[in-house]
Amino acid sequence: MKSQLNFRNCSGDLQQIPTITEQLVNSKDYVYLGIDNDLPSVYFNAYNECSILQSVINATVDYISGSGIDIEDKTINRQGEKLTELIEKITLDYIIYGAFSIQVIKNKLNKIAELNYIDVRNVRLNEKGDYVYYNKGWGKYVRNITKYHRYTENQANSILYVKNPKSKGVYGLPLWSSALRDIYTLIEASKNNYSNMVNGFSPNVLISFNNGVPTEDIQDEIEDLIKDKYTSANGNKIMITWSDSKETAPEINSFSTEDYTARYEQVINSSRNAILSAFRVSGQLVGVLPEQTGFNSVEYEGAFKVFQKTVIKPIQRQIEKAFERLDINFKLNEFNIDWDNQSEEEIE
Repeated sequence: MKSQLNFRNCSGDLQQIPTITEQLVNSKDYVYLGIDNDLPSVYFNAYNECSILQSVINATVDYISGSGIDIEDKTINRQGEKLTELIEKITLDYIIYGAFSIQVIKNKLNKIAELNYIDVRNVRLNEKGDYVYYNKGWGKYVRNITKYHRYTENQANSILYVKNPKSKGVYGLPLWSSALRDIYTLIEASKNNYSNMVNGFSPNVLISFNNGVPTEDIQDEIEDLIKDKYTSANGNKIMITWSDSKETAPEINSFSTEDYTARYEQVINSSRNAILSAFRVSGQLVGVLPEQTGFNSVEYEGAFKVFQKTVIKPIQRQIEKAFERLDINFKLNEFNIDWDNQSEEEIE
């Protein structure tokens, strides 16, 4: 009788890359942002979980709004929030999500009484873009949605929604959206490193069952038990073999790991460079340093001038224009990179 032999690979499920999309759904007045109407949470989680992305975003926000404004700061709402505090919050939103929103409340004389920060994650728009829908937890099934007029001069309580002008849809699109796959690559690489560390860098495993080949259903059940117990999307892979006896078990010579370190570093460097390219910034400007920089102060200043002209200044102007609509006129101060002449107050 011919011996039976069966192979199976067992590994964790890979995390799927979210689709950046807008869609109209029957019976909904607002446009879905993402397949599950929760794409901003994807952006926020990427910001929280990818250290390189967070470093680039935080540095970019500092360059845009970290030096304050050229007018006297003032209180803008009953919570005592200052105008510069609001600007810092909306700048962060703009870089993470490609948009920001502000609640504008007017008095009986049609003058602005309050400006309140609105987390743009909680905002959706109708297709025409003249109404804003607010809810703290978006998804497929939501309740307690508050509807506002999008800001116009004659509304007593409305929401100003400003998006990246290069976004063609209803919603804003962040600068780094083209690098989303690379960001997920870095997140999974970090998880893989952590998994290897807590598991003592244990090798990939071959498990041989040499007491006969069970039915497909039993194989599936055993595979699921092993998979649930010993694998994840970030850790080891396990190969399972089934054979009638040890004599008929397969001989495995090796699982090749040649050039693994080199290939791993290549993937990391490629993903990091893709994020920097999406922001059009040199890594040295945002705290993302290669092993060998060779980067002097002249090159730093030159790279900063390019970044300032192509990214920082246009976003600063976008923010300034948004407040001009509210009759609040100011200029965002330029970030000072002359470290030798900075005061301690400026550095703080």
